[in-house]
Amino acid sequence: MNPLGRFTHVRLRWHLLLFSIPCALVGVLATCALFMVWLARPQPSEAFLMAAANWVVMSVWSAYAAVVLGDSWRTTGMEGLHSHEGLLEALPIVSAFQAAAAVAMLFTAIGWEPAALLYTPFLMTICAPWASLSWHMRWLSRQEE
Repeated sequence: MNPLGRFTHVRLRWHLLLFSIPCALVGVLATCALFMVWLARPQPSEAFLMAAANWVVMSVWSAYAAVVLGDSWRTTGMEGLHSHEGLLEALPIVSAFQAAAAVAMLFTAIGWEPAALLYTPFLMTICAPWASLSWHMRWLSRQEE
């Protein structure tokens, strides 16, 4: 048995438990908070609903892809990640669009304020939590090549 492979499996689990899943939950809370701010505006823009719908669809797809990739890594290791190479390559792209939708929700909810640019990196991190997991899995898939 390869102890390095076992530790890699543990690191992936810690990554999920300590970063990706809490960020996903905080991202949902941030989206709910932005929705409340959007509802409080006198004349809310419909662009928020479009960005929120995009974010929700991409969140569901990203969570599904993360579960499939994690399960394939757990059951078959490198071969499982190589068999789901399409998901592995698409997950960072979908996460980037998810982060862009989160920024669009921010600016349509509060309006254009230059100070809000300071919040965007944090919002992008918590509203697209599966990007770091996808980079971790891509690193794992290239580990033994």
